[in-house]
Amino acid sequence: MLRKFLIYAPPYDPNTGGIIALHKLCDLINRSGREAFLYPLMPSFELHLHSLPQLQNMLDQFQAGLAAALEFRVNSDFITPTLAPAVEDQAGQDWVVVYPEIVFGNPLRAPNVVRWMMHKPGYWTNQVHYGAGELHFYYGQAFREYDVPRCTTSELRLTIHHTPFQLYLDEDANRPRSGTAYCLRKGKGRPLQHDLSDSVLIDGKSHEEIATIFKRVKTFISYDLWTTYSRYASLSGCDSVIIPEEGVGLQDWAPELQNRLGIAYGFDDLERARCTRGDLVALYRQSIENEGMSTAQAFVTEVDEFFADRP
Repeated sequence: MLRKFLIYAPPYDPNTGGIIALHKLCDLINRSGREAFLYPLMPSFELHLHSLPQLQNMLDQFQAGLAAALEFRVNSDFITPTLAPAVEDQAGQDWVVVYPEIVFGNPLRAPNVVRWMMHKPGYWTNQVHYGAGELHFYYGQAFREYDVPRCTTSELRLTIHHTPFQLYLDEDANRPRSGTAYCLRKGKGRPLQHDLSDSVLIDGKSHEEIATIFKRVKTFISYDLWTTYSRYASLSGCDSVIIPEEGVGLQDWAPELQNRLGIAYGFDDLERARCTRGDLVALYRQSIENEGMSTAQAFVTEVDEFFADRP
């Protein structure tokens, strides 16, 4: 049986890498000749019946999620057909449902579940509630903190990119530059460690705005350890520095060498980052789309094989 894929995803957001990857995976599966659909992600909860504030919070989040589902945004350049929520039989045996790691449990009650670890499990919610018999993929080695009991962990690194490469690439990387830019994103709440007198926060800005900023500042500083904007900054020709987090060493941050290209883990690492910026540009110049297609096809093959014996 060639099952269809149902990818549980939030509305498209061009500034959120994990959401882009979920939508892009759906697009690549469809371009490979198989069927894949998006399904609007609805909030899921661990419910404590005696906590009235939690019940109200749950209701508020559910209403917000329903509103987003009714006006579900997609990327018009992607092939991402969307199924409306609340259809009971959409997750039968002829489907494989792909959940990001933030989803609590199995809200679609799917018999065939793939879990995509796009960050460290429990990082956002402090909760991990997965079912037995799931197939797990990791976006990168840095997010593989443990393997979940009674689940199978794939050795395929499911890393899907979609980047406005030409928008960020600066062929005149030696142009005069001044000042800094910085982002908080997933590092929000960490103490700031740089001078803010001539520094611009990029959080919430569009790709076009950010690319313009990156092409005029000297240094980009990220308090988010894993944001793709650190790579975009390097592509744009400015020094790209990640502020290390206590207890997270270089190997924890980026186990794979290619993920360190052009990016400094702390200011003491700047010289290596500058020396490897050219390698990062060359990597992006390669056919990222073709690489993504190969990864998606390998993903589909492994999923087919894993669930093949199920009726």
